[in-house]
Amino acid sequence: MLENLQIYTDELIKTHNIPAASIAVWKDGNLDKAAAGILNMDTGVEANPDSIFQIGSITKVFTTCLIMKLVEDGRVELDKPVKHYLRSFQVANRDATETITVQQLLNHSNGIAGDYFPDDTHEDGPHIARYVDRCSQLPLVHPVGDGFSYSNSAFAVAGRLAEVMLGMTWFDAMEELIYQPLGLANAICRPSEVIRFRAALGHLPGAENSEVLRTTSGSYLSLGLSPAGATTTMTASDLVTFGRAHLEGGLNARGERWLSEESVALMQSPTVNVPMTSYMTVSSMGLGWMLGTHKPSSLSYVGHSGATSGQCSMLQIFPERQACFAFLLNRCKTDTLNQITNELTHAITGCDVTANTNQIPVELSEDQLHCYVGRFHSYAGDYAFTIDENGLSGFFDDAVGDKTRLEVSLRPLGDDRFDQINQAGVSLGVLRFMDLDEKRQPRRLFAGGRLYRCVA
Repeated sequence: MLENLQIYTDELIKTHNIPAASIAVWKDGNLDKAAAGILNMDTGVEANPDSIFQIGSITKVFTTCLIMKLVEDGRVELDKPVKHYLRSFQVANRDATETITVQQLLNHSNGIAGDYFPDDTHEDGPHIARYVDRCSQLPLVHPVGDGFSYSNSAFAVAGRLAEVMLGMTWFDAMEELIYQPLGLANAICRPSEVIRFRAALGHLPGAENSEVLRTTSGSYLSLGLSPAGATTTMTASDLVTFGRAHLEGGLNARGERWLSEESVALMQSPTVNVPMTSYMTVSSMGLGWMLGTHKPSSLSYVGHSGATSGQCSMLQIFPERQACFAFLLNRCKTDTLNQITNELTHAITGCDVTANTNQIPVELSEDQLHCYVGRFHSYAGDYAFTIDENGLSGFFDDAVGDKTRLEVSLRPLGDDRFDQINQAGVSLGVLRFMDLDEKRQPRRLFAGGRLYRCVA
């Protein structure tokens, strides 16, 4: 594959029905990059390695770097309450407002309901500050510091904290403190600048046929969530350049100090465990970064994925191998994201990690399945499960993305874990029922990195 990355990229867009893809790989001191396909099916503009795509939630690592800059300067302490630096910070729970720390924003242990997406794209003014003000009514999904649940909202708060402490907008900080010193020539975070570049547009499945694609409106997710990933856009090679700085202990491509070794190491050190969904991968959360170890190879990786409206992304680095890769797609397909990640990991490291997607199912009787029947709610949407002739099945009503109903069947894997299978027979990832009571009724569900509360 790495012998001809362009051929691999050409083939993957055909195999997976992806309009366009861009890939960059750093290995053995060399950068390889390739792009293929159509950036916008309405216009027919072709992708090339200089094309920019939205990177989505990988932005959270960038925002974390801004906070670490403040930590290095002695202006912020990670274990101090957010309220100490950001007086306007408030969530619905008064105790949480006073106790959530800066570190808990960066490792998703804060408990703040994280999928609040107000429609602010037609508003003028300070979107991030306004978003943080709106967080005053957000509830907790778990007690502060007691658990992990992915929180976009927390990173909007982190972005606002950076603005206040740096005395500049988050957009200016991204450009002056990250893009410029790292030499990211085709990276932007302001929507108004997209017109200057060869930019990808997202694509969604058609209403009648999921393989007949349509373009998105081109509108952004909530602009107040820019520090969480609403607007950041760049090339795959720029994303790899950012990853390389974390491989090199905080040095940029010219060998100049950008971030301290201590900050880089702290970001890549486990701070909270992520609920287990796979026996083949041990996962935890650093600061900004997701951390994992593949079994049985003991291959460690540091990374983050991202998704916006009709676009998705992945950045993974392998510190022990001094290698990393990034890829950007203008269609979101979970199975495709996982497959490309596994293929590139194998090509770069030689480790076969495909066993992660081939977990062995177990047999459960209807009586054993009955405890999982119910409805589970979060700001991200609602899951509801029932028992039918095929076992446990149900649906997910998406409240954030394309706001459609996704029907799934659940294949039991043991230890209250189930593989979600869509109507096409494709795995959408493993979910886990948690916090079971004395009757084995789960109080919470962990799916897609989020905690859902049992409501019926």
